[in-house]
Amino acid sequence: HADQARRALQVAAALEPNRSDLRGYLGKAWAEANDPSLAMHELHRAAALDPGDPTPWLYSALEQHQQHRLNPAIRDLERSLDLNDRRGVFRSRLLLDRDRSTRNANLAALFHDVGLPDPARRLAARAVEDDYANYAGHLFLARSLQQLEDPWRANLRFETPRQSELLLANLLAPPGAGNLSLQLPQQDHLRYFGPRPLGWSSSTEYRSSGDWTQLGSAFGSLAGSSYALDHQFIAVNGDHPNGDLERHDVSLQLKQRVAPDDDLYFQAGLARGESGDILLHTNPDDADPDLRVETRQEPTLYAGWHHQWTPGQHTLLLASWLHDHLDLRDDNRSIPFLRQSGGEITEVDTRRAVFDLSQQSDFTLRSIEFQQLWETPRQGAIAGARYQAGTVDTRAVMTGPFPPPFLDQDVEDALERIDVYADAFWRPLPALRLTAGLGFHHLRVPLNPDLPPLADASRSRDLLAPRLGATWTVLPHTTLRAAYAQSLGGLFFDDSVRLEPTQLSGFITSPRSLVPESVTGIVPGSRFETAAFALDQTFTNGIFAGVEFQWVRSDGEREVGAASNSLPIPLPDTPTSTLQTLDAVEHGLAAYAGALLGQHWSTGLRYDFLDSQLTERFPDIPDSAAGLDQLEGKVDSQLHRVRAWLRFQHPAGWFAEWHSSWIHQDTSDPRQAGLEEDLWQQDAFAGYRFARRHAEIRLGVLNLTGADYRLHPLTFQERLPRERTFTASLRLRF
Repeated sequence: HADQARRALQVAAALEPNRSDLRGYLGKAWAEANDPSLAMHELHRAAALDPGDPTPWLYSALEQHQQHRLNPAIRDLERSLDLNDRRGVFRSRLLLDRDRSTRNANLAALFHDVGLPDPARRLAARAVEDDYANYAGHLFLARSLQQLEDPWRANLRFETPRQSELLLANLLAPPGAGNLSLQLPQQDHLRYFGPRPLGWSSSTEYRSSGDWTQLGSAFGSLAGSSYALDHQFIAVNGDHPNGDLERHDVSLQLKQRVAPDDDLYFQAGLARGESGDILLHTNPDDADPDLRVETRQEPTLYAGWHHQWTPGQHTLLLASWLHDHLDLRDDNRSIPFLRQSGGEITEVDTRRAVFDLSQQSDFTLRSIEFQQLWETPRQGAIAGARYQAGTVDTRAVMTGPFPPPFLDQDVEDALERIDVYADAFWRPLPALRLTAGLGFHHLRVPLNPDLPPLADASRSRDLLAPRLGATWTVLPHTTLRAAYAQSLGGLFFDDSVRLEPTQLSGFITSPRSLVPESVTGIVPGSRFETAAFALDQTFTNGIFAGVEFQWVRSDGEREVGAASNSLPIPLPDTPTSTLQTLDAVEHGLAAYAGALLGQHWSTGLRYDFLDSQLTERFPDIPDSAAGLDQLEGKVDSQLHRVRAWLRFQHPAGWFAEWHSSWIHQDTSDPRQAGLEEDLWQQDAFAGYRFARRHAEIRLGVLNLTGADYRLHPLTFQERLPRERTFTASLRLRF
């Protein structure tokens, strides 16, 4: 009954015209009635009546966001943050931290909209630290990581933290908060008075290369229940022959309040995909022209429970069941030929053993995790335990030019994982947060579940993993962050089914992988070690800057399928496998700066330096074997990247953007000649946003100069177009 509520607030404000809170609520009511002028009038009046109240500035920022006044919205929300602790007379320290968390999460969304992703991610991480049980910070972190992910899902570094943050957000959010969609944000911020019973969002993008992306979500809330039905369709042609991909995903998310302090969550999904060779290659001509892959996930099921005991004390429970089917066909699969003489490997040949491969694999995962959150104004803890069990059933048939089949295997093995973890934080000073944690991880995985000939064996790995982090606001607008952590990866997507924290002090400490899958494929049970430091600075004149250093190391081992000879002649007639170790180190340095220019402009600059090193060894092959250098060695790739951008947003809805990227890469790879690439790419966009952000039309040209490139995939990178590409998109939200 929004109209009746607004009339009642008008009467209350008329009877007590100097009450700031009544004016603020009346301003929100006019905003719900789509009358922005009256809304802003009442909100400005509320701010004038109580200059120390941060609430009118928050509501003013949210309303100006809807009016496309992004720079003024950021300034109002920063003012609200500065005033946050002025309400200490009325609210406890715990509630003040919760208020700050909400403001930081909304400010992160605004920074993202003006094209400043670095302060946006920093504020979202700060929102999580201020109130870990506030779903909004987790939700924005998941959205920002989704922007970094490979849309083709070939390189999966960010999948684990993104999926974990999204699961946490959905479990912690009250029904109707508007976040259950896995693909699209259902609304830009919390609705003022209550959720809608029905709404929908869609996003459609077309590129002149023939690529289509369609996302859709129908959502709503009624009587303590909320739902979201998502669909995703992706069809891409790729930039080389047999580089196509087509994928369909459908999911349903439900949230039900069963008691004042208890919520139930349920998620079910189906996914189907078909592709060729979608990996990144230094030279597109190196892609496998005969590889075809079909995948099915049917179904994926999640069931969760959230109970709030008191403010600051929460219990979460997540149970999952997932099934994945892979069907792979490759008529030109090459495996190493380990030529033996007198029982010893004397030569390695990577070109002689070529077979037709047909492979089917079924992976089933069962997972359950319990987590307890406890938080007070000065200290708190996150503790939990996870158990996972799964089976991997793989059948592989390899045939050569002459019968019978070289290989016909059917191998079934098991996955088992046990995790126990606890993080405690302490605030010795209001501006200093210290975190210390410890986790025990036990993992048993197959040695070789996906590189035929398969190894019918498994190995166990245990890790006692420390976690240390610090966030220190040295000055009101100067923050230092540091973190050190160890973690243990999984087999396939199992490590992404988790509530255990994946980030610390704003740094990702549990990636799914470090070395891109385009280089090594899957390395089961990798151990990760991360050390990071950052300085973030906000200036009062709308300038933001920061510098970040990160060191990440991973080590793992696996069995790799190969062929050998049973006769003195060099004929690959016997399937075998050999141990491979992979050690990787990545040094990353980033510096960024951004600025709000006047009322309508924003600009940013970011420099990244990545030094990625990968050492591959085959310890069971003698060093004296001829051709061993074709299998093992050390690859070192250094990448410099500078990105600059400028954005314009007019309150009438018109906007324009320009992006410029320069990339320089030097790579030393013993299996290739020295590689050096220098690349410039320019992108331009323009479009129109309709009133209240209900629709957006966006047109653009990617790679204006049509620059092609040869970049080694060892340094993690986004997919860049290799020729001039026109793009058009339409977003709808009602």
